[in-house]
Amino acid sequence: MEQNLIKSYNCPYCEAQGTISDETLTQIAAQPLVEAGKLDKDAPLSAHKIGIPIQDPTRTGGLTVTVLLIEQDYCATCGLEYTVRASTMEAPVTMQQVPPPGYPPQRPFGMPPGSGMG
Repeated sequence: MEQNLIKSYNCPYCEAQGTISDETLTQIAAQPLVEAGKLDKDAPLSAHKIGIPIQDPTRTGGLTVTVLLIEQDYCATCGLEYTVRASTMEAPVTMQQVPPPGYPPQRPFGMPPGSGMG
């Protein structure tokens, strides 16, 4: 279950100057996709998404962990980066396979052999 944590998602700088600005750069960039019907007009858009686990996933003993999700974007009026959404939600716990010590690093996709990576 998602819980919203912030009541107002307007730009704090513009609001302090007496202007209410809630339009962001990603909303402007996505407008042609919305008009073409390729993106839902209520789709949650943001420039950055930061997930912060509230619980230690190694100690929960469950398949999910509570995460604080902070979404940030840029004001279309003044350009200031600000938080557009903050919420808590349940996220699945996944296991990441870590190579053993001394194992040669894998070459990133697209890197040619002999480039020093693997």
